[in-house]
Amino acid sequence: MTERLPLTHHPLVHPLSLGRLIARAGSGNYKVHGSKESVGCVVVPAFGQRQEGDRKVPGESNQALARLTRQLFPGVPVIAQWEVDDALREQNDGAGAPYRIEEHAKPGAYLDTREVVRQAAEMITTGGLDGHVGVLAHPHHMPRADASMGAVLFDGRSTVAVPGVEVPWDEQSSQRQTRSPKDWGTREAVAIGMYAARGWIDLSHAA
Repeated sequence: MTERLPLTHHPLVHPLSLGRLIARAGSGNYKVHGSKESVGCVVVPAFGQRQEGDRKVPGESNQALARLTRQLFPGVPVIAQWEVDDALREQNDGAGAPYRIEEHAKPGAYLDTREVVRQAAEMITTGGLDGHVGVLAHPHHMPRADASMGAVLFDGRSTVAVPGVEVPWDEQSSQRQTRSPKDWGTREAVAIGMYAARGWIDLSHAA
């Protein structure tokens, strides 16, 4: 059995940084870092979704993320979770992201943030994408998304988080945790702790 390191001794988790990351996720005050000019691609995880009859649709938060993708990263290759890509297509006459993350590699498994960044890292490599990696997510999701992306990068790449990200909560989301800060806070703290225990986050930039 593999021994699991204490959180503060894990090579990707710095002392006190975990608490700071949880606090940022609760407040939505994510850490801005890196140079926008150095970004070679941007990864956009989704935030919730809506259920309309038998269809799943992007919802308000992902529509906002799609708009911000075009505004903040014009001309930059986009790697987007399907909800954001669908919103991009709705807003841009069918023109979506060149790289789309549709489902978990394991059939039937939930497409979580870890799997999104893992697939994104593969796409960066197979697509020959250069430069550092922008991360664009809901401000309350950004701390974990950023730290998760940082944990799977290599070859000297780093993540970049730009200012100006404002995304609404979606009160009609089918994923309850994405409806309000109250619904989000406790669950996200648990998720960050779990990611840290599994070595899935790098706090060197995100905390």
